[in-house]
Amino acid sequence: MEYKGNIEKMETKNKVLSYIFRDNCGVRELLVFDHRDAPEVNPQVPAGSVDVGEEIEKAVFREIFEESGLELTSYDLYLGQYNYHRQDLKQLHKRDVYIFNIQETRDQWTHIVSDGEEDKGMEFDYYWLPVEEARSRLVSEMGEYLPKYFFSELVESDLSIIEQWLKRPHVKEFWDDGESWEESYEKYVLKTSSEVVKQYLVYFQDKPIGYIQYYWASKVGDGWWDGYPDDVVGIDQYIGEFDYVGKGHGTRMIQEFIYLLRWNHNISKIITDPGPTNLRAIRCYEKCGFKCVGEIETPDGKELLMEYELDESN
Repeated sequence: MEYKGNIEKMETKNKVLSYIFRDNCGVRELLVFDHRDAPEVNPQVPAGSVDVGEEIEKAVFREIFEESGLELTSYDLYLGQYNYHRQDLKQLHKRDVYIFNIQETRDQWTHIVSDGEEDKGMEFDYYWLPVEEARSRLVSEMGEYLPKYFFSELVESDLSIIEQWLKRPHVKEFWDDGESWEESYEKYVLKTSSEVVKQYLVYFQDKPIGYIQYYWASKVGDGWWDGYPDDVVGIDQYIGEFDYVGKGHGTRMIQEFIYLLRWNHNISKIITDPGPTNLRAIRCYEKCGFKCVGEIETPDGKELLMEYELDESN
């Protein structure tokens, strides 16, 4: 993706690009289309230019509607901005990338583009591809920004998975509060709708492998994190599937989660508090850039306080 020419001589264009996902019987699929008039071109995702004076978020919704007919009004995650060098046109495309999760029952449809100087009237054939297939097939580096790990906000139907994981020895060792599942169930259900705590299932490709949460430290209460400013968040996580433990997934999923937190929230610091004997978690956080700043007393007992400072170099 690195361009070797003179970037200063390239015209800059602001672009938006959308990844629209659905779950199809446990398989995460990406919405793509083929250009009917150019069958030789690899699949694409809805994308396009930002009009002069147009807000970027409005541009992504407009492009999706014009190119697919889908009327979406909110996105799930902002993945950040990436540069794509369109060398044949001597253009630098600044791509703002957004993630959408939708419930769509149509497996395929054809849409006639409703507007746009270049695409109006063209016919696009839409269908779904498994994420890993799309990663390798999408045209113009559109697959380069697809994340390896997906964070699906926890809903009540996910709790059977959480229940299984919390009973497994490698999770129970550090995530056992002595509660019955009925007590934990109530706590998780309440938290799924909380504005203070956000919980996610972590998927690697199409398989749920773990759990991660973030919370606003100043709003937690109950004896936790007194005196922390409003722009500090805490995180906790575990790998629920034992076959994925010790293979680097914890480190990589935390790194991707931090990246998403930075792009989607105005935060100055991320904190976590692993138990002093949870060496696997401590090493994992250290690999991600967390530093141990001491021990603290928490409502759960003595823990290590680890901090990740966000600045321009992170």
